[in-house]
Amino acid sequence: MEQSVLEGVLRVLGITVTMAAGIAAVIYWRHFGDLGRAAGRRLHLVRQPAPLPVGRPIEEIAADVGRLRVLLRHIPPETPEAKREGWRRAYDDVLAEGCLALGVENLLDSTPAGPERDAERLRVEYLLGKAGLGTLDDVA
Repeated sequence: MEQSVLEGVLRVLGITVTMAAGIAAVIYWRHFGDLGRAAGRRLHLVRQPAPLPVGRPIEEIAADVGRLRVLLRHIPPETPEAKREGWRRAYDDVLAEGCLALGVENLLDSTPAGPERDAERLRVEYLLGKAGLGTLDDVA
């Protein structure tokens, strides 16, 4: 009789553990999948995921480059110098963002304002055009 009680307790315990494992699998199925994929990557059975792009989409950057370029080329004479400088800095920032997105080196941040930065801006515009950021010469 003692053996049958022990068998009954073990049976109930086995059923309880099985049910708990089933419930845990349902609740944590996503976590188990993540663990399985991570193990597969470590064992080189599953490919590494492609890196996610950093920053804004290149289409948005290109649109901003075009918009600011047109704005800078058609500044009304009565526009205050502070506003002009703000637009130039915004244009330089978006050009630098385009360079980062396309892997083009630039010196816009380290070049002092004036003719040197203007020359660097032209160089960057040319390189971005060659790298596929649209034809910057078509704008304006």
